[in-house]
Amino acid sequence: MKTILYIEDDPSLRQLVEFMLQKKNDVLFLQEETGAAGIRTARERRPDIILLDLSLPDISGYEVLSRLKSDNGTGATPVIALSGDSLPEDIARGIEAGFDAYLTKPLGVSEFYSLIDGMLDSGT
Repeated sequence: MKTILYIEDDPSLRQLVEFMLQKKNDVLFLQEETGAAGIRTARERRPDIILLDLSLPDISGYEVLSRLKSDNGTGATPVIALSGDSLPEDIARGIEAGFDAYLTKPLGVSEFYSLIDGMLDSGT
């Protein structure tokens, strides 16, 4: 069983991603509302993929990414940005910051599945 953690403060977006991942019987979906809780869960549960909103109520998604990447237990975990910031410079900033991928909201279903499947299949 693979584990995906989604750190997102908007409950409707968490629910949408949970619904999308229900089609995958071999995926355990975890979710957290704040950056601090997400970091804690990532360290405890060691998910295979982390989905991360950039605008969280406590700390920025960029700070969450920095803390995850600097931690020995979570540093190699792929982190995908899910953001409403869709300008080319926003995406470039995210990739430069260390996100393994950057998806914009609203999510493209086929792009989302393709990325998740590719990362789960390759182990990266």
